[in-house]
Amino acid sequence: MRFKVNFDESSSGLIPEGAYVVSVFDVAEGTSMSGNKKLVIKYKIEEGKYIGRFIWDSISLSKNSLWRLQKFVRALGFPYTSEQEIDTDEWIGKKLIVLVRKNTYQGKENLKVMDFKAYDKQEGEDINGYTKDEVKDEIDKLLS
Repeated sequence: MRFKVNFDESSSGLIPEGAYVVSVFDVAEGTSMSGNKKLVIKYKIEEGKYIGRFIWDSISLSKNSLWRLQKFVRALGFPYTSEQEIDTDEWIGKKLIVLVRKNTYQGKENLKVMDFKAYDKQEGEDINGYTKDEVKDEIDKLLS
């Protein structure tokens, strides 16, 4: 059998750093290496060149890290109260914007979700609600 393939169009490898419109595809409970409970979140890219690709994230449920969970829940559009019941099943399919950068962990390059933003796309917005300069500035800050 003979066929032609262009490996540059492959969906393997890391997506570039930047902002992506994603939906929450799956949420599972896990345990961090330090023994704390965490949420493992799988996002599906919903717009742009990398539509259909996945980004993974974890959010620690330790007392010192709850600020990140709070920011995530707000980005999904859920109200914030100081004490509340959370049903992660309600997150499935909800859209938000994640800002990712490359990270090296144990010698392996991966992506790390650095920030969340509510998905509220307005006509004429660039890069999913971030301007190109804002994305560049955020990545520069994160890398310095």
